[in-house]
Amino acid sequence: NLDLHIWLLDQDVHRIAAADEGLQGEPEVINHVLERNGQYIILIQDFNGEPGSYEIALSASPVATPESGGGLSYGDIIMGSVSPGASVVWFFNAAAGDVVDVTLHPTEAARDLILELQDPNGFTVLQVDQNSAGGMETIDDFIIPTDGQWRIMIREFFGDAAGYQLALERAE
Repeated sequence: NLDLHIWLLDQDVHRIAAADEGLQGEPEVINHVLERNGQYIILIQDFNGEPGSYEIALSASPVATPESGGGLSYGDIIMGSVSPGASVVWFFNAAAGDVVDVTLHPTEAARDLILELQDPNGFTVLQVDQNSAGGMETIDDFIIPTDGQWRIMIREFFGDAAGYQLALERAE
């Protein structure tokens, strides 16, 4: 008859998600998308500080493989679309020290796009979702730290289909 309260903590022991919706004896659930690789901590306690037994289950939802948009070069401006519930990845070659600008415009005012820049190993270096639906997302003056094939990942915040215009420039 515990009233559980659970927290999900990141590697730096910062709380990134919590659940305390159920009443005494009811289950608690956290559904959270992890933003980076690493070790996480699940903290479980009774709301009233009472001792007791509980069961915990951990599962991962499968991550869909992104659709390949193809290759980009500096100066390219392309029109594309992302399917419902999917993401699209574009590849570009960059040298350490290159300074890049990436601009992403939705083609419909009701669409809210998320822009990610990933390093050659596929790790997200930047994720940008600063504007609401219809707004442009940008990465300005990013200095490429290592040579390789970098990635630009695009998805729609609500999982809807969306059209977009993507531009990649080498900044001066």
